[in-house]
Amino acid sequence: MSELKKKTLRDFIYLDIERLYSIYSQVFEGVVDQIIKSYESSLATDDSQKGPAGSQNDSSVFELSRRTENRFLYDHMYERLEGRVASTMLDVSAIDDSADLTAVRDAGLIKVRGNAEIEDYERFKMFMENFNKIGEAIAYAAVTTVANPQAAKDKWQEMKTIKNKDERKRAEAEYRKLSDTTGLAKETAKQIGLQQDETSLANLRFFTELFYQSGFDVTVTPSGGSFPSYRGQVEKRWLRLQPDRLRWLFGGYTDSNWTMVGHVTCIPSLIEWPTADETSVTPPVEASTAAELLTAQLEADASETPSLRDPFRQMFRAAGLFERMFMDSEERTEVIVCPLAIYREIEMSH
Repeated sequence: MSELKKKTLRDFIYLDIERLYSIYSQVFEGVVDQIIKSYESSLATDDSQKGPAGSQNDSSVFELSRRTENRFLYDHMYERLEGRVASTMLDVSAIDDSADLTAVRDAGLIKVRGNAEIEDYERFKMFMENFNKIGEAIAYAAVTTVANPQAAKDKWQEMKTIKNKDERKRAEAEYRKLSDTTGLAKETAKQIGLQQDETSLANLRFFTELFYQSGFDVTVTPSGGSFPSYRGQVEKRWLRLQPDRLRWLFGGYTDSNWTMVGHVTCIPSLIEWPTADETSVTPPVEASTAAELLTAQLEADASETPSLRDPFRQMFRAAGLFERMFMDSEERTEVIVCPLAIYREIEMSH
């Protein structure tokens, strides 16, 4: 009997079809159009043999078949593409955090493999809105599961026999604590860190809405944990699974390794941000209204034409500093990636 051969299959989590078309057509000089036309022609021929042309059912079958076939086509296109550019692709999984990150920044396509974190900011906003309620619900379930109703009854009977006023007050307080399940749940939630300050939660929601309301990130950290992390900003429409199902299947942090291939767009730690002076938005003169400010600027130097562009530039630079606070991490070095593909590798024997 011949030995079984192993083949590595790709289980795609994400595949950006538009970027795939663009890169593939340049690498293979446009042959992608011919492949697609061949597929559609074949499907149309098969469809015409199934029944009267132009029927609604046949049209639906054709569209469904075409979408299914295109899915297979995209997978095959990507496999061919990665095979062709593998020799020029930078595998950053082997680069440690002491390496010169400019080499990563200047690379073409990069490839990284490791554990992945899923960050769905739209879901996060909903989570922050209900964080304290969720915490109380979890604590309530824990309290009612381990609570002993008999203990409250016993304490009540004990109270009846206590004559001393101070001892009776203490017993009443213990009884209220034992019988007040809701209050006990709230106290338990605080003790285990499931209650947060409402203002802090509101601020987190505000920043999420302001900077990244519908964002969806997949961050891959190479095995070992001491390497830069690579954060791919994902466009949801190219996910192979709906975000809810993706979270249910893999959780927020994957046990298995994921592979991400894409282009590096930004390394926050390497950016030379404008100085505070360059981003100052303080008016050059004192003014209480926009009209007064404009008049003061015109009178300040009548010989020069006032600029409307410079205030815009200053505001954009100031906004850039806020953007940096949102994207830069003090905990670890992160590299921002525009992903082409994210997939799991599965070993199969055949």
